[in-house]
Amino acid sequence: MSHFGLEPAWLFNSLTIVAQLTGSALIILKRGTWFGAGMLGVFTFLTIPIVHAFWRLEGERAITAFHTAGEHMGMIGALVLVSILAARSRPAASASDTQDPSLDSVRVLQR
Repeated sequence: MSHFGLEPAWLFNSLTIVAQLTGSALIILKRGTWFGAGMLGVFTFLTIPIVHAFWRLEGERAITAFHTAGEHMGMIGALVLVSILAARSRPAASASDTQDPSLDSVRVLQR
């Protein structure tokens, strides 16, 4: 982290580990998936100007950083998709569905 101007390095290393493990665990355990994906997405986005600033580099290093930044944007898009799909997979019961007992047979047929 010192190489990128982030001091104290131990603090930024610790925050990186916590953010990545917590965000991943939230997604895997399906508890606050949107928050875990958001946490990882923000972290990934922040690495672009801090670590992969291709506009400040030259030659082969600039090309490598540009491709890495593009891959990071793709990963952020995938994390947005994870959040959307997690929200869609939860059954949303409306108030009218829970109060009408005649709809029980319809719910059984829909499964």
